[in-house]
Amino acid sequence: MAQTDTSATALLSRESDSGNAKASPLALVAFADLKPRFGIPFTRVHILRLIAEGKFPRARRVSANRVGWLVSEIEEHLRALPPAMPKPATPGARPPRRRSRQVAA
Repeated sequence: MAQTDTSATALLSRESDSGNAKASPLALVAFADLKPRFGIPFTRVHILRLIAEGKFPRARRVSANRVGWLVSEIEEHLRALPPAMPKPATPGARPPRRRSRQVAA
C-alpha cells in the first residue's frame, strides 16, 4: 500500500512541479515561483521588508532552510492591490536632457 506524503515539503515540491494553483487550499509556492506564477518581481530582501511592514503575506516555514507562501494568501493579496495607474501623458513634454560629459584635458 503506497503512502501519500502530505508534508509541507511534499506540497511545496508538488506545487512547484505541476504549476497548478488550484490543487489544494493549503498549497505552497516557493520564492522562485513567485515571479513566473504570479508576476511578483521582488527580491527576497524586498519581500522581507514588505512582510515586516505588513504589506505582504507571511511565509510559512517548510523546513530549516526553506519557506513557502500559501497560494490562497498570495492570490488574495494580489486581488486586494489597487489597479496600476497609467502615467499621465503631458502634452508637449520633452524627455529630460542628457548632460554631455566633459573630458578633462
